[in-house]
Amino acid sequence: MKAFAGNKLVVNADDYGMTRSISKGILKAHANGIVTSVSIVTNTPSFKEAISWVNDIEIDKGIHLTLNSGKPLSPPLEHLPILNNRSEFYLSPIRTPFFYFICKRPWKTWVHAEFRRQIEKLLTVNIKISHLDSHFHIHVFPGITDVISEIVKEYDIPYVRKPCERLLKKKIMYPAQNLISFLSRKNIPSVGRKSLPFYGLTEAGHVNSSTLIRILKSIETKTGELMLHPGYNSEENMDYYPAQINHFEEELKAAVHPDVHDLLRERNITLTRRSQLDD
Repeated sequence: MKAFAGNKLVVNADDYGMTRSISKGILKAHANGIVTSVSIVTNTPSFKEAISWVNDIEIDKGIHLTLNSGKPLSPPLEHLPILNNRSEFYLSPIRTPFFYFICKRPWKTWVHAEFRRQIEKLLTVNIKISHLDSHFHIHVFPGITDVISEIVKEYDIPYVRKPCERLLKKKIMYPAQNLISFLSRKNIPSVGRKSLPFYGLTEAGHVNSSTLIRILKSIETKTGELMLHPGYNSEENMDYYPAQINHFEEELKAAVHPDVHDLLRERNITLTRRSQLDD
């Protein structure tokens, strides 16, 4: 399908600040590639250094909220099912989604306080927050979306990611992505903020130059957001991505690949930032 004339695409790199290796790779994907936006994690040891690298760069800077990686910035709540015995966030295939679906008080009160601290940490280093999204798209779950609705109004955050995608492969192969898409369609409109048509959900964690080209060829909206996870592979990433440690450099190579730049020109797709869409 042909792209519309004058398509505008925001290319967002998730997980900036997660580790030094990821952050450095994202910066290269911006300087030499197609990345125009970053989503920043604030609850990791590498946050301060990562901010010093990006503060003066003209790029969208959003908040990447997390309840499943790193350490909480709020005092831990007793018996909180998303924390391990070291009071760190962790992913459980059963308890974690259960928490996201049925999050109620006092859990919801704690989540609200934790999200506020993650956002405030970004504001204290003079970052103007252009958008909000989250690690593994937790903000689309019904127990969390209510908190997001309050947070974006409180901090006047203009864009919230709606990770809903027309899947590029057989739907039965992607139950998690289909769930995320369904919850996005159902819950994100109630947040009352702008969202862009979304690309990259199906291939998340598996993007190389060939898949990136296929995604770009599938774009059929006049504006859109493409999610990537570029970076450098390193052992420090294992604390956050033990099952996906080797995918970062593949995505970095794709983001700077000459064929990707050629395709953007061929299809008349302009790389942009959300702030430029609002001009």
